[in-house]
Amino acid sequence: MGVISWRVLWVWWLSIWWLVDRRLLNRWLVNRRFLHWGLVNWRFLYWWLVNWRLLYWWLVHWRLLNWWLVYWWLLNWGLVNWWLLNWGLVNWGLLNWGLVHWWFFNWGLVHWGILIVCKNLRG
Repeated sequence: MGVISWRVLWVWWLSIWWLVDRRLLNRWLVNRRFLHWGLVNWRFLYWWLVNWRLLYWWLVHWRLLNWWLVYWWLLNWGLVNWWLLNWGLVNWGLLNWGLVHWWFFNWGLVHWGILIVCKNLRG
């Protein structure tokens, strides 16, 4: 009977140990699941933070690119207008120069005509 009682005690002990182990195993699996869920969520959070940082970096660089393009356009517009202003001033100068020379040319023709008329009148 002593041997049987040890066997009964041993079986009883094993069943309790198995239940305890099963609970511990379940708890470990649940904790592992929560740990995995936390790691996955941490990965998603990290991925979101990295993508947010990249998005912010892209938006900042896009803003800087737009700013640079606007200033480059304004610079080109200013250079074109400066060139057009110079071209207009040069053409205005050439027009004045032409008008002055045309006036001198007319003045010369008039005086040349007067000289011819005076010469013809003298005979």
